[in-house]
Amino acid sequence: MKRIIAAVWLLASTAWGFSPIYAETPGIPVATYGDQGGLTVSAKTLDAYHNEMSAFYSESASLRHNIREKIHLFANLLTDPDTDKDEILALQREIQRQNNELQARELSFRWDLHSRFPELTTDKYRSCLGAATGTRGAGR
Repeated sequence: MKRIIAAVWLLASTAWGFSPIYAETPGIPVATYGDQGGLTVSAKTLDAYHNEMSAFYSESASLRHNIREKIHLFANLLTDPDTDKDEILALQREIQRQNNELQARELSFRWDLHSRFPELTTDKYRSCLGAATGTRGAGR
């Protein structure tokens, strides 16, 4: 239902001449954090930031895909009574190894990214907490 409402709003606002994207403004609102007020950046800065993030996620797509495939294989093997214990434990170790590799790469990337774009670092963790702790969402 929320998607339908959002789609209707987007179509109606576009038809009425309202732009749901704030690219025309000199500063794009990024976030508001209590005493910091509203953080804004230029469209050029935000585009460069998003381009770097997009490049990283394209570069790491195969690793993320492999992890997801192994997780699904792991789930299938758990329900198969003919699965060997050593096989499932080896697969679990491989999933953990690949997750650790992805987390290290993502943390390093985010640290470097926020060193180049300090104006977009909006929290004390430099927006690296999810990458450092493995709490990124599915599909990322």
